[in-house]
Amino acid sequence: MVPDYATGSYKKKDLKSSFNPDKATRIVLNGSSVSVNGDGASADGCIVTITAKGTYLISGSVDDGQIVVNAGDDDDVRLILNGVQLHAEKSAAIFVINADKCILTLVDGTVNTISDGNSYEYYDLDKEEPNAAVFSDADLSINGSGTLNVTGNFEHAIRVKADMKITAGTIDLSAINKGIKVKKTFSILDGRVTINARDDGINAGSVINIDGGELIVNAGDDGIQSDEQIIVNAGVVDTTGSKKGFKAPLFTPNGGEIK
Repeated sequence: MVPDYATGSYKKKDLKSSFNPDKATRIVLNGSSVSVNGDGASADGCIVTITAKGTYLISGSVDDGQIVVNAGDDDDVRLILNGVQLHAEKSAAIFVINADKCILTLVDGTVNTISDGNSYEYYDLDKEEPNAAVFSDADLSINGSGTLNVTGNFEHAIRVKADMKITAGTIDLSAINKGIKVKKTFSILDGRVTINARDDGINAGSVINIDGGELIVNAGDDGIQSDEQIIVNAGVVDTTGSKKGFKAPLFTPNGGEIK
């Protein structure tokens, strides 16, 4: 349920973490190979490409692999992370090239670990992208009651070139550049997010809506930075471990606990 005071825009698909495993395409990471059982996805070695809307149940580990989402403009793609250890040595481990929205659901009781290497072979040389362990050109949402650990060894932990929402989950991010870099809005409704970043903890091009949850940010520069506005309505925000706390043209603390 979204409280009335929330300023972020949260839809049912951002909140829904339940799924039917019998209707999901299963992707199993097997160390040096990947198996796919179902429609909408294919594997080439340890690279999985998803080209259609749907629910994809992912489990297992791979030492050097990638989940690529390249679906239609109107397609919602749900990646159910069910105990995943995914490392990509020379690119983003999760790379969303195209979709309407990608939703990461963290299965209860699971720990999911995503990381990249310290040098990349760019998909787009002109833009020098991707450049984060989780990189999305589409809207990205994270929900579920499991744990997600993301390490950005190249630049950022998570970069989204659209809107990003967190509605649940335990999320631990570390990066040599920014923890979360978002082109448009960043919104959090619930969950516990810990960020350790050498540069900014959270950096957004538009409004940052903190409607609940817990944010603990240890950053070498700005803890939370927006080019437009930061709105704190509820939750706990702790930037005491950052060089600077909040940076924005407009800071609106309506509620919550700010440290």
